[in-house]
Amino acid sequence: MTERLAASVLIPSHNRRDLLRRTLLSLADQTFPTSRYEVVVVDDGSSDDTRQMVFSLDLPYQVQYVRRLHRGRGAALNAGVRAAASGLIIFLDSDIAAGRDFVAAHVRAHERPRRMVQGPVLPVTAMDAPRRGVPGPMAALTAWCTTGNLSVARMYVEEAGMFDEAMREEGWELVELYDRLRAMGLLPVREPRASGYRYLPPVAAAELDGLREQARARGRAGVVYYRKRPSWRARGRLGLVAPVLWLDRLLFPVEWADGPRFRRLVAWAEARRAQVLLRPVLRLVLHHAYVQGLREGLRHTGTLRPEAR
Repeated sequence: MTERLAASVLIPSHNRRDLLRRTLLSLADQTFPTSRYEVVVVDDGSSDDTRQMVFSLDLPYQVQYVRRLHRGRGAALNAGVRAAASGLIIFLDSDIAAGRDFVAAHVRAHERPRRMVQGPVLPVTAMDAPRRGVPGPMAALTAWCTTGNLSVARMYVEEAGMFDEAMREEGWELVELYDRLRAMGLLPVREPRASGYRYLPPVAAAELDGLREQARARGRAGVVYYRKRPSWRARGRLGLVAPVLWLDRLLFPVEWADGPRFRRLVAWAEARRAQVLLRPVLRLVLHHAYVQGLREGLRHTGTLRPEAR
């Protein structure tokens, strides 16, 4: 007789083959019995041989691989929820490696009903960084600033109406569902033992433009999220408030990050393996790109209404 599954770990992925491999292998090293959970990989139209990688691994747990045309995160997550064989869904981003107690901690936290359980996500700068301890002094500040590590009973996701498939760009689709679940009366719970480790490599000069565009896309998606859930809480969560916008104008009176001097500086730091010296500046540049995305989203949708609820 097949043992009843206690959880389905749902991982949407788009062109993240190597990071996804790290995540899948981390889920093979769990304190929870591998016969009692499955992993559902939703391949959102990847073109990087994700399928071959998944089926090449010898994993101790059951894997469902769902391949779809690229329609965005909301649609991919809905496909994963429909495919899941368990009543408990653990949402995990494909660039997050799970700690050893990850599955067990999520399952235990749901022994009491009507909960949304969020685990911390700690940044690491190496693919093979150990999945234990606190990797750096900033980890405590960033550990809870994500919904890439969240679990909730499947019936509540269905009752809430599933994910909004109009939210195609990555970043806010799970936050928007989280808000609806809270409005239904589910209790948010933090579970520090359900830890995940997000890979944040040093920024290479050749990758900077792509990372800036990702940040702008996240800003544009944030405005879509705000339009669906307008509130002062949402504006604060997005940084969609006057002081943030004014400070960005002050720091970027001109687009100096587009200039050749800054590009040469990034290339110089990369060549000498001294990117850590530029890390605060690069984070500032990426945040500026995010604010640019907010502004682009506002231009397309009109002026904000000062709603407070």
